[in-house]
Amino acid sequence: MKKKSVILCIDDEKMVLNSLKIELKENFGEHHNIELTENPEEAVEIFNELVESGVEIPLIISDYVMPNIKGDELLKRFHEISPKTLKIMLTGQATTEGVTNAVNWARLYRYISKPWVAEDLAMTVREAIKSYFQDQKLEKQNEELKQINEELEQRVYDRTLEISEKNIILEIQKNELGIRNKNITDSIIAAKRIQQALLPSENILKTYFSDYFIFFKPKDIVSGDFYWVRQFESLIIIAVADCTGHGVPGALMSILGISSLNEIINNYSDEEIRQIKACDILNRLKEKIISAFMHTNKANENKEGMDIALCIIDLNKNSLQYAGAFNPLCIVRFDDYASGSFHEVVADKMPVGYHTDEKTNFKNNIISLSKGDIIYLFSDGYADQFGGAYNKKFMKKKFRELLSFISNKPLNEQQEILELTLTEWMGEFPQIDDILVTGIRL
Repeated sequence: MKKKSVILCIDDEKMVLNSLKIELKENFGEHHNIELTENPEEAVEIFNELVESGVEIPLIISDYVMPNIKGDELLKRFHEISPKTLKIMLTGQATTEGVTNAVNWARLYRYISKPWVAEDLAMTVREAIKSYFQDQKLEKQNEELKQINEELEQRVYDRTLEISEKNIILEIQKNELGIRNKNITDSIIAAKRIQQALLPSENILKTYFSDYFIFFKPKDIVSGDFYWVRQFESLIIIAVADCTGHGVPGALMSILGISSLNEIINNYSDEEIRQIKACDILNRLKEKIISAFMHTNKANENKEGMDIALCIIDLNKNSLQYAGAFNPLCIVRFDDYASGSFHEVVADKMPVGYHTDEKTNFKNNIISLSKGDIIYLFSDGYADQFGGAYNKKFMKKKFRELLSFISNKPLNEQQEILELTLTEWMGEFPQIDDILVTGIRL
């Protein structure tokens, strides 16, 4: 009889381990054994024994702050023993450096904050286990293909002996160029893994909103647009940002933006966060972005920064705070009418970054909400896309008219319409910028 595979959990808090065990056994106990330990050194011993016994270990779930060792260093040790095992960091105290180290050293699969959402944890674990066994199957297929390729390569090699010296040199040059291009692409794909590990799970929204969408279409492998969500008691904080540039430069700015927002929120006490203002978050974020580039002594020449729309939704008070840097907030209200009324809350005309205007603080807008209201947050990528019969921009006015027109439909259908409209508009024209549109029905 085949042995059950094992999910190994490490946390120095016994209560956390017991909670994990209950949730994991309920969802995965039929096919997987759940091993628990509070001691990192004991975890390594258990892991080695399981590997030597031939037991599959598809997943490790580890805390970050533990006695004598950090989570990124522990996951690195596991990775050196079994690179194929996937790793999840489950903690409320991890630093950006720690998460980045875990991604680079141990190919971290996902970072989940404490306290976790049960549905989010279960879905992440399920996806990780599925990915692990799919990779195992793919590896076996790749070995078979490798053998076939080796046989084919031998035949090709035998025939290339007849090719002239000049053609051989050209082929070598072509291969060298391909390797360089592949190395560059591999590096960008690695950057994408880091960026995806930092993006929040959609399950945070799914927990509190039954109807929403996130239409995210990067121009390149990595994106300068990002979305960010945090929850505290009845408060849901959500932001949609558009960083300077796209591709790798934009992605680096997005990682700086995400880590800065996390740091800002983590520095609030529980009492302070209950009184938090959207404008204060943007003001602090602006200070951090400017400070990050001050070491050049040319702060007034740095154009790096981001446009952003940030909302704090209070589910108990049915109210919303909004602060924005160039990116507005759009609200559709239905009241007693079949078609909704479209409203736009204008953003401050300055970026999160260095700005020549004397104005330094963002405005805080407070808006009462009603059940059924829809809020839209977006970057400028959709409106700025070229296409149509005359290769013109889609334009902001047309984009807002489209949102207003489709607002009475379920939000998953709205996303489909946005994607289809964009595809038809672009035609054969290339995508020129990252595109991000979110919609939430309250």
